[in-house]
Amino acid sequence: MVSLPQLAVTDYRNAKHVNMSRAGWSELLETHLALEAWQRDVVLSLPSVFGLPELLAHSDLIATLPEHLGSALGLTQASANLTICPCPLPISRVISSVYWSHRHDADPGHKWFREIFTSAFALSGRPANT
Repeated sequence: MVSLPQLAVTDYRNAKHVNMSRAGWSELLETHLALEAWQRDVVLSLPSVFGLPELLAHSDLIATLPEHLGSALGLTQASANLTICPCPLPISRVISSVYWSHRHDADPGHKWFREIFTSAFALSGRPANT
């Protein structure tokens, strides 16, 4: 297993953060941090992770993402300038699911999305049930 660099809790708390404004895991993270009476210093909110690797690679900002997304973003061209490490705070795991009607099993668009979803989880080594 590859050893990832560690980020100190104090460095995490003092960092400037990017928030994913439409991501359910951001609310889970904020709820957890509120229990500790602490909030991230969010200086930028993005609606999605698109463009995030390039932003992080050219700034001193950090983003907290589920492991499978961090692993997937680590494969982008900008990843040469990224450091990916575990969150230094004990955060509950996020469970992601995709549901669809059997009528769409053969639909090319739905099939493509399911393949993207399952491949993202395969990168993290976590099972994805389809």
